[in-house]
Amino acid sequence: MPVEVKISDLIRLRILDEFHLELDSREQIKDALKHPAVLRYTPSSEKFTLKQKPDGSCFFLDANKRCTHYNERPDTCRNHPQIGPRPGFCAYYKK
Repeated sequence: MPVEVKISDLIRLRILDEFHLELDSREQIKDALKHPAVLRYTPSSEKFTLKQKPDGSCFFLDANKRCTHYNERPDTCRNHPQIGPRPGFCAYYKK
């Protein structure tokens, strides 16, 4: 499923640098959208959507479905599965 992130997450992921916080939002958005992991920006939620691989998995998952940026992962991932479209559900865990 798509992962939505905030500017603070993009900084933690090193997609943007701390100095981007000093820029206006248009510059932040423009620079973030240049990164291959960022798909789009949604003004109404003020969040960015990360790209997915062709199989629908996260851009940052490796061949074993493990996060390659675990220590820098976005808040969305840090709060999963407690918060999300299906609270308590995690597709990784087998029933």
